Amino acid sequence: METLVTFNPITVGLDDSLTQVMRLMDEYELHHVPVVDEQFHLRGIVSDTDVSRCLAASPTDGEDDAILTAGQLMTVDVTSVPLDAAPLVVLEAMLRRNIHSVPVVEGRRLRGIVTSRDFLREYSELGCRTGRLPVARAMQPWRPTVERTASPDEALQLMQATGSRYIGIIDGLRACGVLSKRQLGRARRLQWLGDESDFTVLESSAATLGDLLPEAAGIIDPRTSAGEAASKLHELRADGLAVVDAERRILGMLTLTGLLQSLSLELARRA
Repeated sequence: METLVTFNPITVGLDDSLTQVMRLMDEYELHHVPVVDEQFHLRGIVSDTDVSRCLAASPTDGEDDAILTAGQLMTVDVTSVPLDAAPLVVLEAMLRRNIHSVPVVEGRRLRGIVTSRDFLREYSELGCRTGRLPVARAMQPWRPTVERTASPDEALQLMQATGSRYIGIIDGLRACGVLSKRQLGRARRLQWLGDESDFTVLESSAATLGDLLPEAAGIIDPRTSAGEAASKLHELRADGLAVVDAERRILGMLTLTGLLQSLSLELARRA
């Protein structure tokens, strides 16, 4: 499993502020930050979802938000694995708990972290039987749908109403791409101005869904192999792609979760 692990990951301490956590996430494009104590023992993890939930529930008074710490914000019930854990065990834990990262520990001490994108990278390079199948075999229905001019908040409300983790983005009758709930949650993160003592709120990080889509087209042909699709998702840092035909008519969506489920089945078959 060592090829999947990011060793010595960026971490925060229990007393680090919400602002410090957000800045690290933005600077290093992180979705998850482990929380450790002075002995580098794993105490919890802070995810995009934790930050978004906190900001949605808190007043927009910078001083109130600033006193929140990683220790207060973190998820304590963390799934972790030893370094010698089988990749299939780690991947199945992610899928079962609907999480995107698993810390790697030695005893209680943090050694590294494995994320869903690490598996995506491996999938794109694996050349396995499942990876050669066309994405049409792994795509999911195209639902729900919203215009690219809608705001992230509007899309999140629709996703909450429909219980969906992914949403299709359109421009009129044409597909533009797919966004995940965690990407939309990250868009709600507030930006801060000034130094550590200046917590003036600027604005939300994206005005429309179009601002969140990758510059390259977030669409894919149904005949493309799953391995090539995984490579494209990894390259675009996207969580989903719209599957369209030659006339760009919408056929469905390919998601990060769907690809990881396919990889899980392939690893189980090999075990």
